[in-house]
Amino acid sequence: MSNEIDRLMDEDPLNLSAQDIDDIIAYQRKMKANFDAGVKSGKGKTLVDAPKIDLQSLLKASIAQSGTPQVQVTRRR
Repeated sequence: MSNEIDRLMDEDPLNLSAQDIDDIIAYQRKMKANFDAGVKSGKGKTLVDAPKIDLQSLLKASIAQSGTPQVQVTRRR
């Protein structure tokens, strides 16, 4: 349904039919009710759902290949 909503939101508001407006309102009400109830949107994986990475084995493999750890540290602003 979100693809349909995206299509409707991209259209010129003056060209929307009464049914289109009702669909947009129903979708927004559903999303608000879900938000108020604490329901997650399910857009992509969260860190909890992501597969676990064994950093120790990756670091050991990196050291074994080059003799020194290949770790790059970056700073976020």
